[in-house]
Amino acid sequence: MDVLWVGTVSTVVGAVVGALLQAWREHAVHRRELAVRWDETLLTGLAEYLATADRTLRALLRWRRARDAGADGLDAIAAAALESYESLHEQSQLITLLTGDRTDPLRASARRMRQSLLPLCEELHDGTHLDTAQVSALITTHRTAREALILHAQKNLKNTPRRPPPTGAAP
Repeated sequence: MDVLWVGTVSTVVGAVVGALLQAWREHAVHRRELAVRWDETLLTGLAEYLATADRTLRALLRWRRARDAGADGLDAIAAAALESYESLHEQSQLITLLTGDRTDPLRASARRMRQSLLPLCEELHDGTHLDTAQVSALITTHRTAREALILHAQKNLKNTPRRPPPTGAAP
């Protein structure tokens, strides 16, 4: 009788332990798959954000050149530039959702990129004129924030950026 109980109990314990281990494994696999999907979504969103930010900068600069040249169709160029900026703002919501609090380096870099374009948008709305030095400083700020965003994205997504070889080193 004791042998029967030992066999039965060990079978039940083995089944329970096996089920627990399988559940733990499935949970770990699910978390890993979720992290990969999260990273893919963030990477896609960042790529679209960068492209839209560059498109917005070019549209705002195109509007400035057209305004300064007195070109026709200035309203259509202005509308396209503002629409591009609004699209950039909408895409920033994905970065906000997937990165965390305001101090997250990705989110902060994305915000600096967007903020660097705001004075150009205000110039379009208000009819004010930024001088060439101010526009140049805004473009530099935008590019610096863009590079920071790329660097933080690479670190965040566990990609190591390739560094150029030191000067004079063989490739």
